[in-house]
Amino acid sequence: MTTLLLIDVQKDFHGGSLAIPSASDDALRIASFIKKHSSSISRIVRFQLCIWKEHCLIGSEGHNVVQVVMDAITEWCDATGGSVEWVNKGEDNFTDMCSAMAAEVPVSSETAFGYDLFHSRKKRTDKLIICGQALSHCVKYTVRDIVQRWPKDQMDKLTVLRDCTTPVPGSEMAGERLLSDMRGAGVNVETSETFQC
Repeated sequence: MTTLLLIDVQKDFHGGSLAIPSASDDALRIASFIKKHSSSISRIVRFQLCIWKEHCLIGSEGHNVVQVVMDAITEWCDATGGSVEWVNKGEDNFTDMCSAMAAEVPVSSETAFGYDLFHSRKKRTDKLIICGQALSHCVKYTVRDIVQRWPKDQMDKLTVLRDCTTPVPGSEMAGERLLSDMRGAGVNVETSETFQC
């Protein structure tokens, strides 16, 4: 079973209040990836961010998934009969939650590391593909949280799609450091074109 983990693909990262310059290009590649591998993707899990700088606020236009990715997800649902597992993050105003798995400073059971979510993904997934925004922040913290707890002999089940994520401007080195660290840990770092389901 192959799971696609989408991180912060909302409109606010695509020309909105927390715009990342090449996020729209990433979205096109993500959509193309979903369409190309539709028959091989078993599940799509999308995480969303609601706090940090005001962006992706629930009920705002910026909270919605960018249209090209939403269209690809809808097409995947229609073609496979699957449904997206929508998982919210960043809903506690007392802490910041860049990672989709845990807050930087957990203040409640909801902001502590999501072991139930983690074990659910690990048990039901032969491959976990990670992409979205932003490489230097939310993708970085999510990937590090997963890798820290993932079985060391199964790192090859994890893939970061390098061309479907972009660092926040000025944080390019953090993104490159993450990719280097993940390669060193045995995580696959590929492009949407080179990845094989």
